[in-house]
Amino acid sequence: MRKIDLLEFIERVKHKAVVSVQAKWNSQIAAKKAEYIVKYDEKINMYQSSFNNFSNNLTNLLTDMKEDTEVGYNGSSDIRYGLDYLKDIKSSIVSNCDFQGEVQKLKNLKSKEVEEVKANYNTVYTVCKEMSSATRIAEYLEELGFDVSSIRDKNMTALVAQVDKSKLFVCGDNK
Repeated sequence: MRKIDLLEFIERVKHKAVVSVQAKWNSQIAAKKAEYIVKYDEKINMYQSSFNNFSNNLTNLLTDMKEDTEVGYNGSSDIRYGLDYLKDIKSSIVSNCDFQGEVQKLKNLKSKEVEEVKANYNTVYTVCKEMSSATRIAEYLEELGFDVSSIRDKNMTALVAQVDKSKLFVCGDNK
């Protein structure tokens, strides 16, 4: 077991924790957006249906023009891009909405928690980096609740540090 192995371990667990926090908040944010956009669903669905009919008709026309040797339509990336972009009008609309109010509050809470998680892991990393040996780092990490058994020998005593443990294992994974 080397000091660098333990420092890399901290970075891996930090990454898992941040991804977990982001996923948790992203699902809440998506649900809140859906809650606000639902009042437009009927109109969006009507326009999606109209667009789908238009898209089919345009595609058929362009296919006919391509098969006509006198015309020889050779395709347009602009038209293909436009048709692809509007295949799902609702998601295009939602991704371009600037939700405020409750959605913004959730985004702010997400950012705050992600920064707190990162700060706690950075503290752990800094403390560990300053320690003189891998054994001491392993003891410290075990005291915090990390499972370092995959990279260290057992039967070690622990050290103590000032770290908010509630912000370390937010994803429920300590490996």
